Amino acid sequence: MEGLARHGTSPEPHPDGAVACVVARLPGPSGRAARERLVAELRERPGLTLRLGNRGLRLPSSGQIGERLASAVAEGRAWLAREGADVLLWGEASDEAEGTILHFLPVGSDIGGIGGSFGAGDRLDLPAAFDDEFVEVAHGSLLAAGLSTRSPPPPQVVEYLKAAATRIEVKLAVPPVDATRAQTASLRCCAGNCLAAVWWMTGEDGYIEKAIHAYKLALDSCTREESPLYWALIQNHLGNAHESIASRAKDDANLEAAATAYRAVVGTLSPEHHAPDWAVGQRRLGSILYRLALRRGGEPQAFRAAISAFDAALKVLDKKATPERWGDTANQLGVALMDFGSQVAGTEALERAAVVFREVLEVRDREAAPLAWAQTVNNLGATSFALFKRAEDVGMLHDALTCFEGAREVYERHGDAKTAAVIEKNLHRAQGLMRGR
Repeated sequence: MEGLARHGTSPEPHPDGAVACVVARLPGPSGRAARERLVAELRERPGLTLRLGNRGLRLPSSGQIGERLASAVAEGRAWLAREGADVLLWGEASDEAEGTILHFLPVGSDIGGIGGSFGAGDRLDLPAAFDDEFVEVAHGSLLAAGLSTRSPPPPQVVEYLKAAATRIEVKLAVPPVDATRAQTASLRCCAGNCLAAVWWMTGEDGYIEKAIHAYKLALDSCTREESPLYWALIQNHLGNAHESIASRAKDDANLEAAATAYRAVVGTLSPEHHAPDWAVGQRRLGSILYRLALRRGGEPQAFRAAISAFDAALKVLDKKATPERWGDTANQLGVALMDFGSQVAGTEALERAAVVFREVLEVRDREAAPLAWAQTVNNLGATSFALFKRAEDVGMLHDALTCFEGAREVYERHGDAKTAAVIEKNLHRAQGLMRGR
């Protein structure tokens, strides 16, 4: 197969479900030496099977960095799909002490919001002469990235990741000898990803707390002025980790910490030059602020801030080019407007919510994405019902009935009896009001 150097027969899958890793060629003399050492040492680490690629993966020479990384990611994932492997280890030359920048590319698409996920911008900056700590982090990062698209991940390999993450965490406080600030920051950020991945796979809360500590240590070695894009990436991981804790603990402190991190992201990235990542940061910020608004009893200021963040994201998202991402963000905006409208007088927010939900239905097709369609139709039904109660517009009541009936039918067909039952209650209330007219 293209891109794979065969040495005898193909490696057999590891009996415990090991992560299959393709190791691309690394550029320059330092890269060749780094690959040789990494392969030799990683072959001795549990949970991995290695295949040597006979070519490298290179960033295009022109375009914005996000576009260049996206191009390399698309090529790398096509390579992985042909090989039937889980993760690609590839790299580029670094100006830092003649080192090499490593990237860990999983075969599946990046999963926003999952702790420990490795995106296109994640990196491990290897010094020309790197110590065992970098090998340990490379091992853990390959396991974490490779397992991120396994559902469920093989238990034995998760145990290997836990062991690697524990060994990494012990050494985090002391910077590696002879490593630059950039190399130390990348080591600590990757360590945070490994620890967060363990939390995501096991639910053991201690690991997400350790991940937060690792990300904060990474920020100690990387300033906004030195490396704004990488600083923003670390902030994004930090926000994700705080958000993960808040999802379980339901506390304001971690939501506020997540909001602070996401504000740092959108305040550093540019909507002109980093539109996709900036939009994601705004959407996540909006989601956090919306949750804070609900926890604070419908605080109008928090609702308005959430709506503003969603609006900002939608200004740079292309409805035609990325309909799914646009639809997800617009649906979140509609929900925020709907809930805000229920807290304030008048119908302005509710009317705008109804407009937004109808726009979402332009990109959410009932046949292609029935559950997403049903979610939005149900939201539109709830908004129409609320508008009827405010304005006594019978047309709104008709719309609510039609929406509830359609959403209930889809949820029932897909076996979600709990959601269907909730919609059924709302449908009965709307039908009762219609009969009373």
